[in-house]
Amino acid sequence: MTTPIEVLKHTKALGDASYALEELARQLAKAEAARVEAAKRISGLEADLIAYSSEREARQADKLSALRAALERSMVALDDWLHMYAADQCDPAKVLESAKRIAEAGATLAYIASAQQQNRAALASGKEK
Repeated sequence: MTTPIEVLKHTKALGDASYALEELARQLAKAEAARVEAAKRISGLEADLIAYSSEREARQADKLSALRAALERSMVALDDWLHMYAADQCDPAKVLESAKRIAEAGATLAYIASAQQQNRAALASGKEK
């Protein structure tokens, strides 16, 4: 048979256990709130990273496009120079096209200087910032 003192001891133990469970539930709720907040921050950081990555890719594409245009212009300028200084070994139609482009620039040196200026600008814009 259980004595009243034993009942009181069991009741106190149950009360202590109940309090401990309530405290654990409060700590669990706090931990869950912190987890949710961390997940929100991570989600925001991921969105920022994706946006930054997309912007960087767009900038890189623009730089690549400028470098490609400068390279193409340089190739045309070199071909034109070749056509003018070795005209007897080149296609006469290409020689005429080259002469026209050079005349539009004013002279061979002006034409080459213009191509070089574009090259320098493209290279400057292609540097990492």
